[in-house]
Amino acid sequence: RLHAYVACMLDSPLPSTIFWGDDWTIMRNDIPCPVPRPSLAQPLVPSHKNPNGKGGAQVYGDAWEEMLAILSRVMSSCSPLSSPDPTLMRVPLLSPLSSGPSSPSYASRYMRTTYATLPRDDGTVGGVLLQYIDVTDSVLASTR
Repeated sequence: RLHAYVACMLDSPLPSTIFWGDDWTIMRNDIPCPVPRPSLAQPLVPSHKNPNGKGGAQVYGDAWEEMLAILSRVMSSCSPLSSPDPTLMRVPLLSPLSSGPSSPSYASRYMRTTYATLPRDDGTVGGVLLQYIDVTDSVLASTR
């Protein structure tokens, strides 16, 4: 099943991350996304430019305990979890003119996060899918 989950995540138009297994191995698609601090409105800058294949604690560092609490809550409830309100986050932008890993440009966007469990072949929960949904346009429209 993990192969199918990864294939779907890679094809998704949404910024997505899978946390899988006992060490919460990270698999992420290439769509720029913040790595949030769950209890803060600012994104955590990952300690690795490419977190794929690394454990969650290694990538999230000091913020891992916060993220682990959310992932554990999703896994124990076996039901999806969405952020109740959009969070203003700084999202890295891809520039068509950039040709290397220079300092990225950022945009402020309102993002809603969703978490869903991913079952293993035996039916037990093997991981969690985290996706970001950009709701900036609807948030701004509701303030007009």
